[in-house]
Amino acid sequence: DINLLGYSISDDQATPFKWIFPDTTIEAGDYLIIWADKDTLQTGLHASFKLSASGESISLSDSLGNLIDQVIFGQQQEDFTSGRYPNGTGSFTEMAATFSAENQTTSFIPDTEIAEANKLYPCFPNPFNQSTTINFHLAKNDQVKLSLYNIMGTEIREIENSFLQKGDYSYSISADGLDSGIYFVVMTTSEGNQSRRIVVVR
Repeated sequence: DINLLGYSISDDQATPFKWIFPDTTIEAGDYLIIWADKDTLQTGLHASFKLSASGESISLSDSLGNLIDQVIFGQQQEDFTSGRYPNGTGSFTEMAATFSAENQTTSFIPDTEIAEANKLYPCFPNPFNQSTTINFHLAKNDQVKLSLYNIMGTEIREIENSFLQKGDYSYSISADGLDSGIYFVVMTTSEGNQSRRIVVVR
């Protein structure tokens, strides 16, 4: 176990103490989530800066400002993350997020090319603790299944499964019965085309 009191993370190595850990212990073999979202009023560990999706660096320093580790990352792809594989030791690779759990190799749901004009939009709000809304556009009349999956690829809730007319649709997803963590909203059409969005329950 390591107590991180006084340790810091930063996206500017010239300013190592940009966000300092409170009295926090990470247990041996465990995982610790720090939200780099500049939302320090939220419950949990929320850093006072945001990371850029276009790429930058993040560093970890000890209480004396000595650099312990630094990661430089490039352009990020929506609904994916960068993680070490094998877990904790390998090189960084693009993968599906494994919230507070061991990194897995790749996406757990087969990716197929979505029909050209179908669009599954991001959920809002996200993260959420009561409910979130998912919107999508259907390019033609089609059979549509909309489901919620956990990070292990198990379908845990069917949101919609019916024949829908071409147009725009909106559905509410309740956090009732969901543990805190990362989930995937997956839309599948009759041709097997899939689109997905990550949603986080606090």
